[in-house]
Amino acid sequence: MNHTFKESIQPIGECGIAFTANGKLFTAGHVISEIDSARFRFGSRLYDLSSHVFHSYDTEQNGTNGLDVTMYDFNQESSIEMSLIELTPGAEVECHTWARKGNGFEYAVVKGTVDEIEGNFFTCTMCEVLLREGNSGSPLLIGNKVVGILHAGQPGTKLCAFQKVLPFMAEK
Repeated sequence: MNHTFKESIQPIGECGIAFTANGKLFTAGHVISEIDSARFRFGSRLYDLSSHVFHSYDTEQNGTNGLDVTMYDFNQESSIEMSLIELTPGAEVECHTWARKGNGFEYAVVKGTVDEIEGNFFTCTMCEVLLREGNSGSPLLIGNKVVGILHAGQPGTKLCAFQKVLPFMAEK
């Protein structure tokens, strides 16, 4: 049975998905780089883009060893938490996200399997086509443990790329 973590995972405008874990708000760094206003909303909270405590979108410069993550203070408990689990090919995972439906969003849980791991990123084959514009930043979970952040993929296919949590959390 799939668990939902709707209170901890929300769309941030049209640009992407953010989630709360370990007293912080996380999303992909490129999501924040693409927001065309000075602020975004997560639930009832309004965030200034520049108020982040960590921001990196340098995957172009450093290839697979770059980071694509942004973190803000959230200071509230969450039903999910960041994990230092080291993934291996074949691991079963779930991407929790919000899919566009009509004029709104619908919570979705998409199962997948870890394929290749390279540097700070890894690919997964998802059971359903997942990648749509606006899904970046979605957490990849094993149970309630975040093991990856949706970074990219091949639109219209079941292949998605995720930022590892391990190198990012080990630095913080």
